[in-house]
Amino acid sequence: MTDRTISDKPAPGAREVDLNTLPVQALANLKEQTEEEIQYLAQSKSQLELAAKKFVVAKQAVASINPESSQAQVLVPMTKSLYVPGKLSNVEKVVVELGTGYYVEKSMVEAGKYYDRRLEYLQTNIQGIVNHLNSKQNVHVV
Repeated sequence: MTDRTISDKPAPGAREVDLNTLPVQALANLKEQTEEEIQYLAQSKSQLELAAKKFVVAKQAVASINPESSQAQVLVPMTKSLYVPGKLSNVEKVVVELGTGYYVEKSMVEAGKYYDRRLEYLQTNIQGIVNHLNSKQNVHVV
């Protein structure tokens, strides 16, 4: 599996530039580009944090299901705004969304581990973005 995390290290082939040697227009362009990158990174961080919250909620929902939950009354989502009443018939397995319309049946333990892995992956990426964002903001301040 390819490592697709964000790094705060410079890209291969990147070089440092003495800002004192740049013309005013180039500095203005660099400032604008840096501000755009900061905004993009902040938005990316927010989106990853939102995704992480959804995984936390899903993990909590899985953890709340136990043998005593059998035949418990639940609301089953038919659309984002339409729910129908239902009962839990199987408290041993859940259907987990993998993304882009793919679902898989997992045991409660497997589902919990899946959400742990996803959360760890997201936290690693969030930390990479935070590190990159901090370095960009430090450059922006200079």
